[in-house]
Amino acid sequence: MKKEMCDVRHVALSVGIVSAILHTAFVLLSRVGLISYWEWAHLATVGYTLAPFNVVGFVIGIVGAFVLGSLVGALFAWVYNATQ
Repeated sequence: MKKEMCDVRHVALSVGIVSAILHTAFVLLSRVGLISYWEWAHLATVGYTLAPFNVVGFVIGIVGAFVLGSLVGALFAWVYNATQ
């Protein structure tokens, strides 16, 4: 039986993009005040303080979420491939 291998680049890119999108969505939800709905819907409380909007910080956060998500995705793919 042929073993299926994950393409590490594709998995890393996919997880990185999803992480960046989720980070952006959370920031935008908190900016427009919809985070209280999210807290209610998920029965959760998130402690946060809103600072004035900073474009540089926003971009650094998105890039950081993408990079860390890519690293996690690559790690998952490597572990998957190693155990096949």
